[in-house]
Amino acid sequence: MLRSLVGSEMCIRDRFQAGGGGGLVIGVMITPLEVLKLRMQIRNKIEEQLITSPSASSSSQQRRVGLLRSVMSTMRVRDLGAGFTPTVLREAGTVGIFFPLNELLKRPI
Repeated sequence: MLRSLVGSEMCIRDRFQAGGGGGLVIGVMITPLEVLKLRMQIRNKIEEQLITSPSASSSSQQRRVGLLRSVMSTMRVRDLGAGFTPTVLREAGTVGIFFPLNELLKRPI
């Protein structure tokens, strides 16, 4: 790996490892946001079914902030990691395969 930093070509295995590591970091960052997004969508859908017309006085941004607060009040910190393993496997695998495959396809025939 050190040789690739000084200017020589990275091998496919190095590219796979670098892409997989990047995918791991992406998975760590995305998982809590995905959990929040999904729970907010579910809560929003439930509220829409219960209340046919949203209050005219509340803006869309105020409604989203209130929705986020209500979701966060019912969650524990460890709930943010729900689905961590599948997300990391998906991201690390996909990005790990993308970089070497991209390099192979860029080479002249």
